[in-house]
Order: sequence, then C-alpha cells, then structure tokens
Amino acid sequence: WQDWVAVAVTILAVFFFEEGRKGEGIREV
Repeated sequence: WQDWVAVAVTILAVFFFEEGRKGEGIREV
C-alpha cells in the first residue's frame, strides 16, 4: 500500500516545487 503513497508524495513534491518556482507569492501555509 506504500506504492501509491510514494507516488503521491513524489507528485506533491514536484507540484510544490514547480509552484515555488513559478509563483513566489504562494508561500503562505
């Protein structure tokens, strides 16, 4: 069951990385 978890984490990491590069204003968590 950790397979989809690893995939999800990878996708989220890439997503947040791309968002961090494109929009520097989106840093409010």
